[in-house]
Amino acid sequence: MHYISPGVDLEAPAYTLPLWGSSLLLELAPPPSGNVEWTAEVPLHLRYLAPSKSGLQEVHIPTPVLFWACTADEGSKFTVNPFERVDLGYEGLFGPRTMFYHLDPEPALEASGIPAGGEKDVGRLVNALQVPVLDSQKSAYVELGTAAVVVAGFVWVCWCLWRVWRVAGYRRTKERGVVGEKKRQ
Repeated sequence: MHYISPGVDLEAPAYTLPLWGSSLLLELAPPPSGNVEWTAEVPLHLRYLAPSKSGLQEVHIPTPVLFWACTADEGSKFTVNPFERVDLGYEGLFGPRTMFYHLDPEPALEASGIPAGGEKDVGRLVNALQVPVLDSQKSAYVELGTAAVVVAGFVWVCWCLWRVWRVAGYRRTKERGVVGEKKRQ
């Protein structure tokens, strides 16, 4: 891993953050065994998504940008375009003499000829996932159980405080301290 975007609160729900996500720059090295087909898997962390009536929510994940970054030879000259904006994206993480070779992604087509995300994703480079979320129609037991545990915890804390106050009491403790000082004198 060469770079990860600045930290954000990973436990905050997706619907409370204005940011779209994080960026990650990885260096992938092919296996040393030569011309072997290989894949790389990067685990994702999804935020807590808003509940839905079906218990599923569709998430669109952009297709990753794949490229080779190679350092140019000492003798090569790069022309400088005064109108070009530089270092706006991942290019700023590399040196000034870096050449980029990009792989052009294509939308994945299902057997039916429609992209994996459905008709609405035609021409878009995204991967659509169905993510299980809280089913708002079946969450009454969870809500009632959470409320019951909170009330039970509050009652238990109050009962413990009352028991300590009943045994020792504020006044009795203060009087004991005064009596103890008189005995020492």
